[in-house]
Amino acid sequence: MKAEHKGLKGSARQLGDECNQYKEELDVVLEQISRKKDERMAQLQPGDVDDIDVVDQEEFDLMRKERMAKKGYKAAMGEMNEIKRQMGQLQMNIDDIKYDMLSDFDEWHSVASGTGISNLPAGGEVNEDGEIMDDAELFEKMEQERIYAKDPDSVAFFAAQKTRNAMSTQNSLAIKQMKRNKRSVGGGN
Repeated sequence: MKAEHKGLKGSARQLGDECNQYKEELDVVLEQISRKKDERMAQLQPGDVDDIDVVDQEEFDLMRKERMAKKGYKAAMGEMNEIKRQMGQLQMNIDDIKYDMLSDFDEWHSVASGTGISNLPAGGEVNEDGEIMDDAELFEKMEQERIYAKDPDSVAFFAAQKTRNAMSTQNSLAIKQMKRNKRSVGGGN
């Protein structure tokens, strides 16, 4: 699995280089198109409004190069995003296997040393701080792993959206509480 992950990393790096080449080519072609258009506009006479959109063969070829560079860039970027998604899935599998291996070792060690069968409750999981996660924390972790497996780039957006919703709910509750307090203070006068 690690070898497959490294192979995907190499492919992603290669596709990244390919995307950069397409981007450089696109920048050069766009500069040439802009220069050609400026030259064409400079040659126009005041009454030549009808000839503004007429391009010569060289400018047409540049536009075709631009279209091809955009297609190549889009295809390479799509492949690279798919490889990143696969790498994320593989990394999650690796992490799961590591966790299972460590859990099995801890269980074996606790039985072998006579300290008990397991330090965790049935189905319990430990976070980075060594604390047992409750159901809400486990659900949030599972939700983030699901989002990461689908689209690794959207994890930050998902987390920000979740934080925004929590803050909105918290602010709403605080405002309601202030209104209640105001009524109880105002009603007593």
